[in-house]
Amino acid sequence: MNHPVESVYSALTSILLPYMGEPVPVQRNCSCCGRAPSEFDGVGFELVNAYRERVVHCRPCQTFFVSAPELMGVENPKKPTTGQKFGMWSGVGAVINVEDNSSVLLAPQGVVNKLPEHFFDHIEVITATSGQHLEYLFNTELKFPLIYIQNFGVKTYELVRSLRVSLSADAIYTCADQLLTRQNEVLYMLDLKKAKELHQEIKNYSKKEMDIFIRTVTLLAYSRITRLC
Repeated sequence: MNHPVESVYSALTSILLPYMGEPVPVQRNCSCCGRAPSEFDGVGFELVNAYRERVVHCRPCQTFFVSAPELMGVENPKKPTTGQKFGMWSGVGAVINVEDNSSVLLAPQGVVNKLPEHFFDHIEVITATSGQHLEYLFNTELKFPLIYIQNFGVKTYELVRSLRVSLSADAIYTCADQLLTRQNEVLYMLDLKKAKELHQEIKNYSKKEMDIFIRTVTLLAYSRITRLC
């Protein structure tokens, strides 16, 4: 079975392929997804990271690090040669339909405003903050299997290693740049039906009530408090 990053690449991040340069034969595992060269055709990109460490990226993983302002838009007007990147996109999410090889980008208005018009020729974009993702999931006829990226964030290695394919609406992985493991992945699983019921229940809470609710649920999830039976 292919690593989930291949599905994300095929349906979304491969739009950056023309901006990546040519890969070279590599002998080492990908530093990002951890796959052996035989699992990604044996070619990739050899680089030196910000910590002056030599790293290897397979083609799908490298797309998260590519700066292409002409396609992705300029991140900061003071640095017009630096584009927005999938690997540095806090608050941006996506839904990847694995079988249809299609994607929807979920991005806040500030990010959408920076995207050039021709970006929308390649990718469907829904304007939504992170807090509005649930509304989108509730009101969309989702097709499984899928990959839901709740937040691309800034820690790409953690995100890629946390990618999971969701097979049904009662167990959707909320993938983000916080490392998922066999031990903690249950904390990142969403039962869409139950979430919708809860959303209806609490949508009229005041901010103070909502803060108390979130804090209580968080403490319960991390076993810092226990339920009263």
